[in-house]
Amino acid sequence: MTRLSITARITLWYAIVLVAVSTILMVVLFHYYDIREQNIAGQQIMSILEDISDRISTDGKESAKDHSIDYQRNNIYISVYDKDGAFFAGKIPDGIEGLPGIKPGSTQTFKDSRGHQWLVCDTKLYTDGKERLYVRGIAENTNYRTEVKNISRIFFIAIPILVLIALAGGWIIAKSAFRPIRELTGVLNEIKVEGDLSKRVPVPENRSETGELTGSINGLFDTIEEMVDRERQFASDVSHELRTPLSIIRTQSEYALEDPGYTELALMTIIRESRHMGKIITDLLTISRSNSGRLRLEIKDVDIRRLLSELTEQAKMANADSDTDIVFVDETGGGELTIESDEDLLMRILLSLIENAVRHGKSPGGHVEIRLRRYEGYAVIIVVDDGEGIAAEEQDKVWNRFYQAEGSRSRKDSSGLGLAMAASLTKAIGGSIRIIPDEEKRQGELPGAVFKIDLPMKMSKKHTST
Repeated sequence: MTRLSITARITLWYAIVLVAVSTILMVVLFHYYDIREQNIAGQQIMSILEDISDRISTDGKESAKDHSIDYQRNNIYISVYDKDGAFFAGKIPDGIEGLPGIKPGSTQTFKDSRGHQWLVCDTKLYTDGKERLYVRGIAENTNYRTEVKNISRIFFIAIPILVLIALAGGWIIAKSAFRPIRELTGVLNEIKVEGDLSKRVPVPENRSETGELTGSINGLFDTIEEMVDRERQFASDVSHELRTPLSIIRTQSEYALEDPGYTELALMTIIRESRHMGKIITDLLTISRSNSGRLRLEIKDVDIRRLLSELTEQAKMANADSDTDIVFVDETGGGELTIESDEDLLMRILLSLIENAVRHGKSPGGHVEIRLRRYEGYAVIIVVDDGEGIAAEEQDKVWNRFYQAEGSRSRKDSSGLGLAMAASLTKAIGGSIRIIPDEEKRQGELPGAVFKIDLPMKMSKKHTST
């Protein structure tokens, strides 16, 4: 049974259920017809018994022996018994043995030695002389044999036809229902052999369960294909990003070997490129650990106002050469503002955003603002610059690893990992980060990109340890 296909199992189940239901129906019909015919025959017998009883009620036994009384009418045999149940008048069918006992007012059935079924009806009679007699009518239930034959004939003819119809219909319905599953299996096998994740299963127009399953599988394929493409692009980008510093290091090493006087400059270049490579690898490891949930958090109370003030001063000193004005704006209205978070990770997030704002703001003489707000249990940090902003079609892409907007691709001081790492770490500490679109900016807002971070005052349990 387990080796049969689902289609075959369903079809076989249809056939078994149909045979069982048909058999039960036939038995019920037979029983119904049997009872009906017994009632009809019993009424005929009782009618004749009443007529005979009227004729012998006056004189009792003497009138019962009157030869003018017809004790056999329409194949119904009438017999008369005394109060002790002894036969003394009438007729009994030949060859019958083992008649049931007398039960006045009831209809009894029994089979003789030949297998014929008989109906027996008894009635009690009191003569004018108060003598008690019993009158019995016996008739063969010929309809019983007829009904058995008819029902058997119907059963043995109709059931095979119904089974064949059920098998054909069940097979067609099951084949049609499982067609998307077979197509899905075929596509999966093709993907396995060819490795082409772009293949999809045709979705049926109806809204059946298999149609929903097919749609879900195709959606899963879309997600898998997108993930694979993203990882392929990631591998390609990593290779590209590391190829350049490696090529520079190799070239500088060759120059140093050819010209000993160039050694010092070559070593400075090699150190710079090595640091750049080290930063790329460190950022990638941080993003990977954060996305996989393996980043260990050290949660403690953080004075967010103090932290932003210190970061602003650090950013000013780090970007002194760019002549960018970096300002911290406290919009909370005063009061204590302490959050539970990982201070080191929060600093890395904010430094990445500040570095991005300085890089994409006006140069020279740019302006970057770091704003702090309080809103319904959240500390809201906004980093905004005065650059050209981020095009709407690129706002979802800037969070991808190694992605650089069109205007910044020529800049060699960025690896394209800062925003990806900021997004990953913000999620790790239980916050959220997004770019505020132009239509949501305040009136008089700086024209550049606006990054908004929402940090809960209290860390949820799922973010307190990883």
